Amino acid sequence: MDLSEDVTPEQVELCRRFEVLPVAAAAALNTGVSRSMLSRGLRRGVSLSSGPSSVNWPVYGVREALEGGTTGWYLWTGEYSRADDFYVPWHTAHLREGWPEVVPYLALPPGWRFVIAPGYEDVWFERPDG
Repeated sequence: MDLSEDVTPEQVELCRRFEVLPVAAAAALNTGVSRSMLSRGLRRGVSLSSGPSSVNWPVYGVREALEGGTTGWYLWTGEYSRADDFYVPWHTAHLREGWPEVVPYLALPPGWRFVIAPGYEDVWFERPDG
């Protein structure tokens, strides 16, 4: 398996757990994130290991097909919305600093989803046709 610098050993291990090959979420590409994630992403030093704090948990992640300079990932916290402006593009590199607890999941291939919170993890594959 040829791994790029965009796939970490932690991501490889998580993909092994679920018996899938990693698909990089390149740091230079955009990931769709909710505005609620941006506010925490701009405050350093808050992580899953430091407890719930004021962050809305859980974090939800859905990976669609990679297209148009994106990773295919859509991440959110709090109440989901179908509004056109619910997601904003954010360079994936910023997730490594602002949301390090989501990084292990970012190499899961399209079709995979996750929900994480302090002391909780749910990861599954969902076919595109539901």
